[in-house]
Amino acid sequence: MTFPIKEILGRLKEAKKVRTDKDLAKLMGIERTALVQGKKRESAALILKIIEFAKSEDLSLDWILTGEQKHVGFAAGEPPDVLPFLELAEKVLMSDYALAREALKSNIICFADAVTRAEESKDMKAEIEALKDEIRKMRPAESPNLSEGNG
Repeated sequence: MTFPIKEILGRLKEAKKVRTDKDLAKLMGIERTALVQGKKRESAALILKIIEFAKSEDLSLDWILTGEQKHVGFAAGEPPDVLPFLELAEKVLMSDYALAREALKSNIICFADAVTRAEESKDMKAEIEALKDEIRKMRPAESPNLSEGNG
């Protein structure tokens, strides 16, 4: 089976928002010459590298390899009710309406920041509780307070 390597690389460039083979090669962690030579020879090694890269970037292999079922990076285990929203977000982001694209990007960044802060807060609370437990373990058993005049 042969793969249309130029089209595949074009889809990778589109997904990663790069224009040149040099920029794509850098993202993939390979030399530009290896990418160019692999493209000329339609190298199986390059196809394997593309598959590995696409998986690591959570890109749809169906879309990268065939051009079908384009989805912008979502986890395979994502709840089905999320998929329509991802598709709508993708439609807005790929549209010609700059104002709508920028508004959506700003909202996504804002919500992502809020989620990150909530996760960090949850992690901090767990760390605080662990530290409290450690402190409790370090305290000696309750003993009579000698400073209260028991003598």
